[in-house]
Amino acid sequence: MSNSSLVQYTKISPNKTVKRNHTIDTITIHCMAAQLSVESCGDIFAKSSSKSSSNYGIGSDGKIAMYVEEKDRSWCSSNAANDHRAITIECASDTKTPYSVNNKVYTSLINLLVDICKRNNIQKLVWSTNKSDRINHKNGCNMTVHRDFANKECPGDYLYKKMGQIADDVNSKLTKSYQIGWNQDSTGWWYVNADGTYPKSCWKTIGNKQYYFNASGYMASDEYVKSDNYSNDKNLYYVNEDGSWDLKSYKWRSNNKGWWLEANTGGWYAKSEWAKIDGKWYYFDKNGYMVTGTVWIGLKKYYFNSDGTWKE
Repeated sequence: MSNSSLVQYTKISPNKTVKRNHTIDTITIHCMAAQLSVESCGDIFAKSSSKSSSNYGIGSDGKIAMYVEEKDRSWCSSNAANDHRAITIECASDTKTPYSVNNKVYTSLINLLVDICKRNNIQKLVWSTNKSDRINHKNGCNMTVHRDFANKECPGDYLYKKMGQIADDVNSKLTKSYQIGWNQDSTGWWYVNADGTYPKSCWKTIGNKQYYFNASGYMASDEYVKSDNYSNDKNLYYVNEDGSWDLKSYKWRSNNKGWWLEANTGGWYAKSEWAKIDGKWYYFDKNGYMVTGTVWIGLKKYYFNSDGTWKE
């Protein structure tokens, strides 16, 4: 396991766990809550009493430092499981909310992230504003923040609100090394356009078929999705296992007994089956009604929220 060649200063902290127990697949960006140099930050992490560290740090001048080698786990995010799988990065910032970082820090952060992703075979960064997605790594999400695991502001609202842009800026550099067209990783398929961008939260016609790509840029498969192309479109559209739209539309319907999912033509409706709808799972009973509360399905017991979504 290698370290970044972008490092300009090294001061290894004693505050670490030697040898990770998980493959590196996550990025956790922190703020220093001070406009520190990498040397000053290194001095803090060098004290055993601080009981803290990070893999990398970026000073207010944009200089990059290493405090814990990538092969080892830093003590950074108040969560051992996260730090065992994440590369943690401290960024020099203002001392008060929103803890802004300057352009030099931001530029170095993007360059460092691209380097980390390339060396650790992280093909793209995926951010979600949903905490559950982040901590459970759903839908390919591989970016977490300190506030996910502790009652802290870190990384500050400035960086938190920029996480989506950070992912886009890194991915725009990473996609240049991918082939134009279809690409696949362990999460699923995505499509790289000729200009290096990729479709997100939209439909795209490829060949003579239409495909839907979710907010993370992955192709939807075997599920019902909303059309984000038209704000007044209330229909759902089923995409096949190969991702292509079957040209049919569906709609939620209700009466005094409950809700059901029905095709707009042909009279079909879901019954005695699971359905993934806009990224969430629902179950419809033998009469076709959406279930809520605690329900036995086969030999297993499941709990569904009042809106019908399965509580995993």
